[in-house]
Amino acid sequence: MLRRLRPAALALAAAAALAAAQEAPPETPPAEPAGEIGVTVALPADEAAAAEVLAGGAAVPFRVLAREPWQVAVYFDQLLSDPRTLRNATVLLAEKAAALADLGPVQLLLGGETVRSALPPTRDSAVLADALAWLRVRESSADAQASIRLDFAAAAADGA
Repeated sequence: MLRRLRPAALALAAAAALAAAQEAPPETPPAEPAGEIGVTVALPADEAAAAEVLAGGAAVPFRVLAREPWQVAVYFDQLLSDPRTLRNATVLLAEKAAALADLGPVQLLLGGETVRSALPPTRDSAVLADALAWLRVRESSADAQASIRLDFAAAAADGA
């Protein structure tokens, strides 16, 4: 014997069935990792001393807190800078030689027609300051520009 359902009861039964079908399965918490985990984090040098590791809200001691040295390349473009800018840059960088060398090995590069090394990588701040002083006295962006212009003029005269 079939019983006829009223439209309101049918709608209610359909809504209940739909709600039951859409229920999400219960979430299971993630499993706790077993054993030791290694994590590498990069911190600015001035914040490294204040670092704290927390696990479950409790402070955990850690073994090593050190940063890798940077490789610093200081590039002077002799064709795009004027002599005063080149000189001022060498003066200011010489004043910061110790701070630069603390970051890691510092290399000085000169760009003209080609790029050449004025100082191979060094962590010695005195050597870096001396090399910058040498650049201030010996190198001039005007010299590099004049040399290229003279070479161009000579090549143009030979070709004419």
